Formats: sequence, structure tokens, C-alpha cells
Amino acid sequence: MEIAKGINATEYINLNLKDYSNSDWDYAISILDKRLTDRYLEPVEILIDAEKNKPLSEKKFGFTVLAIDCLIVETLQSFYEGVTDSTGLSKKLFRNFLRQRINFKTFFTNDADADYFFSNYRCGILHQAQTFNNSKVWTVGQLIVKQGDGFIVNRDLFHKAIKNEKDIYINLLYQKSDTAILDKFKTKMDFISKLQSS
Repeated sequence: MEIAKGINATEYINLNLKDYSNSDWDYAISILDKRLTDRYLEPVEILIDAEKNKPLSEKKFGFTVLAIDCLIVETLQSFYEGVTDSTGLSKKLFRNFLRQRINFKTFFTNDADADYFFSNYRCGILHQAQTFNNSKVWTVGQLIVKQGDGFIVNRDLFHKAIKNEKDIYINLLYQKSDTAILDKFKTKMDFISKLQSS
């Protein structure tokens, strides 16, 4: 089975990742970059691009954009933490991502706001195909705006921030200066590859 377009799981499994200086590490990192870009980020960009010249009232892909981007949030944080199965950990992973990542932490300065986003956007959209508690998805304004008892999320800026966070993580891996980050990446990628090869 492929773990990224054109890349079989066994290609990753056969890499020599025991030595951090081995060039196989660069290839392993590129596999994740390709996986996230081809399967998730590019499709979102196609949706956003398809609506770029439409009047605001005719734009309708906001929930789909956020659904995919919320998958990336949990995936990236799982890689940061070396979590192979996020069952029962989704809220914690989401909170950590929103509170720690540079593109989001200025908007989520407390756990309550991060948990609000998790429940009313992530869970609402992924589980019920709707947002809750006066939560809105727009294509204008700042990335996150508090309004009354709810939030307004600019889906275009949210996606741009997600792409930036993916790039930050991939670049951090390529630097190979933090072996703990590399080990956690390997833990997650090993898990994915073994699942796809069995």
C-alpha cells in the first residue's frame, strides 16, 4: 500500500534511520511532506481557488476546508508528540496544537478557547457536519475573531496558517538538531508504514 502518492510503505520501512546523519532521513521526511501536501493541503487549495472570484454570499466550501484542516491539526500534533493512536487524546492534541504553534497561540491564549474550538468546530464539523454555539466560518476578517459567545474563523487564513505549520514542522525535521522530535516522527511514521504494509 502507498503511504504517499507513488511511495509504497515498504520503501519507508527499508530506510536506514538508525543514524541521524544518514541521508535516508531526508527521504523519510519528504515522504511525510508529500503525504500531507498531496492528500490534504492541495485539495483544500483547489477548493479555495475555485471560489476565489465568487461573491462572499456564494462561497460554500468553508466546512469542507475546516474539516480537512482539522485533520491536519491532529495529525501534526500527533507527530510532534509521537502519538500513534489518538483515540481518547484528540482534545489534548488539539489543545496543545492551538496553544503551542506559532500561527495559532496568539489567538488561543487559554485552554478554554482551544477547547471551545475543538468542541464547536472540530467535533461539530467532523461528527455532525455543523458548528455549534454561534460559531461561524467566513472568508474575510482575521484568522480568529471572538464575537459574543462564539468565534468567527476565516477559513482561508486558517488554511494558510495550517500550511505554515506544516512547513515549520518539516523544516524542523530537516534541521535534525532535535533528536527527540526525530524520534517521535519515526515512531509515528513507523506505525503508519507498518499498518499500510500488513
